[in-house]
Amino acid sequence: PRLGAIYRWNDDTVVRGGFGVTYNPIPWARALRGDNAYPITIPFSFFNNDTFLPYGTLNQGLPIVTGPDTSSGQVALPNSVTVWTAEPDNVDRGSIKTWNLSFERRLPWDVSLDVAYVGARGDGGYAAIDINNPTTIGSGNAGRPYASRGRTTQLLSFGQYLITRYNSLQIALNRPFTKGIMLKGAYTLSQAKNNASGAGADQDGRVTFNWNVPGEFDRNYAVAGFDRTHVVQIGFLYQLPWQSGGGGGLGRAIINDWQINGVVAAFSGQPFTATANANQLNTPNNTQLADLVGEPQKLGLIGAEGTYYDISAWAQPQGVRFGNTARNQFRGPGSWNTDLSIFRAFPLGASRRLEFRLETANLFNTPKFANPNGDITSTNFMRITAIANSNGVPHYPERQVRLGLRFSF
Repeated sequence: PRLGAIYRWNDDTVVRGGFGVTYNPIPWARALRGDNAYPITIPFSFFNNDTFLPYGTLNQGLPIVTGPDTSSGQVALPNSVTVWTAEPDNVDRGSIKTWNLSFERRLPWDVSLDVAYVGARGDGGYAAIDINNPTTIGSGNAGRPYASRGRTTQLLSFGQYLITRYNSLQIALNRPFTKGIMLKGAYTLSQAKNNASGAGADQDGRVTFNWNVPGEFDRNYAVAGFDRTHVVQIGFLYQLPWQSGGGGGLGRAIINDWQINGVVAAFSGQPFTATANANQLNTPNNTQLADLVGEPQKLGLIGAEGTYYDISAWAQPQGVRFGNTARNQFRGPGSWNTDLSIFRAFPLGASRRLEFRLETANLFNTPKFANPNGDITSTNFMRITAIANSNGVPHYPERQVRLGLRFSF
């Protein structure tokens, strides 16, 4: 269902609102497919101990694969196999509710301002809990419910466990192309939260959790790994006022038909988790967190220069307990980016037109770094050693310049 309304307050002001519900579109087959669907699919690997040599010749082929005995209609699950199974009475489709309320006002100079609140709430998304997870912290593999049967691997029960929340203030500034100028600007102040992201969620929709032990499941719910608190995007186009047809002369021939356009973006950093060695914790399939023992001091150093945060603020937890930090509690570096293009048009009569283009991505060669290493056991703890992926923001590791010609007719 969808519901929307628009109210025109006066000639310069419009109020809009909307609400909608979408039901979880992911089918069971997406999460229950592949090599986790034993015995429908049984994976085998064939390789030579010497990785530089083939497994065998084409004439030899691969060994005959022998599957399980299905004559009785029942197949015992081998203890070495990880399997996903739907949880009884917990497989109804969850929902995603979205809503917005915006206020748009026309300002002088053909500019319009739009201020909006946008929210989303997801409940009952599909995810899997390990039902063979230790029931007590520190009990190790012996504390798994099916350890008495020799099973120390996961048993993933698939059901409605996924939670997502999003709230944002969005401000947009727009000026349509008039008198040679177009402007589009947007600022978003937002927070996205969920209970599974990053390493806990794969691209096939097979979502699992970092904490499965009873009493600790709430640790999963935190700021989402892709969250950026602040994002600013400004796009502009400026067509110089001197156009063909306004007179002759060498000077006019040089300055006619130029256009400048570009996009400027700035964005805050993404969150990350500080983890620690889990040996003392002795609770398999649960992430150990680092202890925060001081105030995190941002040094801002990159790579060989040093660490992004002063590492003395974190320590390895002692004893059988989880560290006192939380999932995605800390943030990495933000950045900014400018793309700029210069076009020159050459009218060739009728509808024919030749256009020269000089386009630059990341004009000022500003770096976009990845989050620091969050593993306290690593020699690179809190050190940044890579560039960031895009995650919905402009991403060019270095300045790029492109020249082009475009002929239209």
